[in-house]
Amino acid sequence: MAELLYKLETVSMEMGLAINKSKTKLMIIDRFKAIQRNNVLHDYETVTQFPYLGSLITNKGSSEPEIRRRTGMAKSAMTQLSNILRDRNITHRTKIHLVRTLVFSIALYSAETWTLKAADRQRIDAFEMWCWRLCGVSDKEHFRQSILTVCGRRNSADSLQNQNLYTQESAL
Repeated sequence: MAELLYKLETVSMEMGLAINKSKTKLMIIDRFKAIQRNNVLHDYETVTQFPYLGSLITNKGSSEPEIRRRTGMAKSAMTQLSNILRDRNITHRTKIHLVRTLVFSIALYSAETWTLKAADRQRIDAFEMWCWRLCGVSDKEHFRQSILTVCGRRNSADSLQNQNLYTQESAL
């Protein structure tokens, strides 16, 4: 690790760039705890997670913090729609379209990169049912048409899990 940082500093200096050590953050992804911190690594702030392009990246590779963060943001958006959802002059179809575009787009941002576990899937399903209840959509309608669809797929959790099968198999 120290060699990589030294090489980065050398190449940067050759191009006339300097690394600001006070602003640079370092995240070590090491499952086996083989990398030991030395004097070079102490110059940089080490973090366990950081937001990158709107997604939360962790050093453990788990998607749970990102899923919790995204569902929290989507719940906030859903509660802001409560006056619209209570309005009897707006049809169920319009409410469903509003929730799909305004709430689920927030919840499923960067969902293609998530690695889903059973607990994560249950969390997504619970969030979906919570949204259904606030919309006033019956269970029959819920099973007939799913709000959580991504790119025309049956269920977002199913599609995300199928997308990640290839990634998990290739990692083994």
